[in-house]
Parts: sequence; C-alpha cells; structure tokens
Amino acid sequence: MPTPDTQPPHSHGTSLENLEPVAPLILRPQGKGPILFVCDHASNTMPAIHHNLGLTEDQRADHIAWDPGAAGLTQGLSDQLDSPAILAQASRLLIDCNRHPDDMDAIAAVSEATQIPGNTGLTQAQIAARIAAYHAPFHQEIAQTRTRLGPQIRAMVALHSYVPVFHGQQRPWHLGLVYNADRRMADAVKAGLSVDPALVIGDNEPYSGQDRFYYTLNRHAQALGLPCLMIEMRNDLIKNASDQAAWAKILAPMLKRALDAIG
Repeated sequence: MPTPDTQPPHSHGTSLENLEPVAPLILRPQGKGPILFVCDHASNTMPAIHHNLGLTEDQRADHIAWDPGAAGLTQGLSDQLDSPAILAQASRLLIDCNRHPDDMDAIAAVSEATQIPGNTGLTQAQIAARIAAYHAPFHQEIAQTRTRLGPQIRAMVALHSYVPVFHGQQRPWHLGLVYNADRRMADAVKAGLSVDPALVIGDNEPYSGQDRFYYTLNRHAQALGLPCLMIEMRNDLIKNASDQAAWAKILAPMLKRALDAIG
C-alpha cells in the first residue's frame, strides 16, 4: 500500500465547514458558437485545507481524481467552434460535479480500489460545505451562462475521458457517445464518425446516460429540451496537447453537422 505523503487528511473543525468557493474556469465567455461545452472533471486540484485527502502524488495524478486530457480537448473544441466552455476546477474526489449531491458516491470513500482517507467520517456540515464550495459554483455558472446567451446556445456537450482497462477488462472503444432519452446528437455524430471503419465507437459505452452518470446534462440540457451529448474519450488517445488538438479538429465539424441535421 502506498504511504500518504501528507499529514492526516482532516480534522472535524470549523475550517472544513467554511470552505472558500472554487470558481470554474470559463473559456471564450463571449464566443459566438452554438454549443456550450462543459467539463465536470477537468482538474485534480485540491485546496490545501484538505491535505490532499491523505493521497499520494501518484494517486492524485490518477484518473480517480480527474479525467486526464478532457480539459485540453474541451479547450480545443471551444477554440475550433468559438464556443463558451465551463470547466470545474476542483477534483472530483472532493465532490463529483457530475453526480447529484445526495448520491452515495458524490463524495467517494473508495474510488475503484483506492481508499480516500479524507472522505471518511464527514459531518453533514462538512458535506454541505463541499457542495457549496465546489459543486454549486460550477452548476450556477452553467445555468447563468445558458440564461445570458439565450437562443445562441443550441446544444450542450460534456467532455470526459476513461481508462483503456477497467477492473482487468480491456475497453475496445476509441471513444463513447453517451446520451439519455435524447439521442439526436449522438446519432448524428456517430454517423459522421462512422465513415472511418477503423474507429470503434461506443454507443452508450463505456457508460450509459441512462445511469447516474449524466447528471450535468440531465439538469442543464435534457430537462430543458436542449440537444445534448456526452463524449467519453479513451484517455491514452488524448495524453498530450497535440493529440487533444487533433481530436478537437475531428470532432468539431461532426458536432457542427449534427446541429445542422437537428435543425
């Protein structure tokens, strides 16, 4: 077992009940593009008050703490389409912005096989403080941006990444198109990507939008009748900036054509 490189992860004091809010990163706030991009797991940042939740540096760099490559892909798509993007800036181990705050794993005590010491024994006040500091600012910014831009925003797309091997099972897809009841964007993007026979596309794989993994899009898009799509990229394909930019150039015209097809 790795030894945490920190002091004990937290004490149940008032400091952890009054956390400083972490604002999301906003890209191209004045962009004229028709898609609002969101990235729930863009960062593995943990404010110092949490003492890294008792995790090692390697554990904090692992995908359990964020979606590696997703932020760069989001930025690339934002640039390609001159569209606004909103990226959460606190690690999902503090609280997962793509979960309802009341979900059992919104603050995970165990992520895959990794124990998260700083997430055990939290009081209701400490949980509420994390919601207010890390979850609420992200969702408030999405709602405010949608309201501010009004009919300019014709769709919402969330960017995520996943590991090639999960619990010993190889995942064959290069990327997954994830949706709930509204599959308009997914079908149109899949049609565009399918011209490349070498590309293995997951249809509601490796995650399904009909599970609990679609909270942000359910809340801010589908519930309001806005076309939406979650794109899950295999993270070994977007390790560096050049790979992220290359995939953004592939996906951007597909998304634009998808919107044109929906009308």
